[in-house]
Amino acid sequence: MSDLLFIVSKLAHTLVEPDSLLVLAVVAGAACLWWRPRLGRIIVSAAAAVLLTLSVLPVGAWLLAPLENRFPRPDLEQLGRIDGVVVLGGAVRTGIAEDRGVLALNRYAERIAEMLILARRLPEAKLIYAGGSGDIRGEGISEAAALAPYLEPLGLPTGRIVLESASRNTYENALETWRIARPQPGERWLLVTSSYHLPRSMGVFRSAGWDPIAYPVDYQSSENRRLLVLAPVRHWQDLNLAAHEYAGLLSYYWAGYSSSLFPGPGKD
Repeated sequence: MSDLLFIVSKLAHTLVEPDSLLVLAVVAGAACLWWRPRLGRIIVSAAAAVLLTLSVLPVGAWLLAPLENRFPRPDLEQLGRIDGVVVLGGAVRTGIAEDRGVLALNRYAERIAEMLILARRLPEAKLIYAGGSGDIRGEGISEAAALAPYLEPLGLPTGRIVLESASRNTYENALETWRIARPQPGERWLLVTSSYHLPRSMGVFRSAGWDPIAYPVDYQSSENRRLLVLAPVRHWQDLNLAAHEYAGLLSYYWAGYSSSLFPGPGKD
């Protein structure tokens, strides 16, 4: 992926997030109040209605559910031999890790926790952590570099895992990890990432030349907890996450990076 295309994709995904669109609508409505008051009142009122509605209804959880349920979590005992595990990055707050000198994890820390669990349950399997830097300025350290000093204290001996630090997004994760793993016919690899992210990830990995076994972690939605309650932070966080992922599915398929629009179990 070219640097220009990478930057454009990052900016585009930010702009299509619902909270960004709502902020732009409020700013536009406030500006209109000075020159076209009636139009300004309509825009601001509509934005307020959308804000209230989406702060009460769990629309984000509703949209995340089809993504998170697309690939069921397999039973390791039934899978049999596993040759390798690829864990996608996204769990490390690289800026804070670099500035503070600590292992700074975010809401996707379960990816790393599951990596440690699988390392113990599958002692013979190869491990790859795909963790470059998604900074559009090209600055700062990679996730791999931020994570490296803490692997041995966390229980992974030196040499147990390969840290991939060149990839900047899911598309490049697939390309770079394939170059490292060179999976042979008949080998069985797990692909570990957040459940909502697996449809896009599986599509990209299949297009890159291999078909790993989806292993979802980090669920964000629950069948029993989609309550109608005023919880703007939670609801908007889920909505942004879902919008980002659906936009990613569409753009990756349009660009030819994914094997299908909504990849699922089995060959697409």
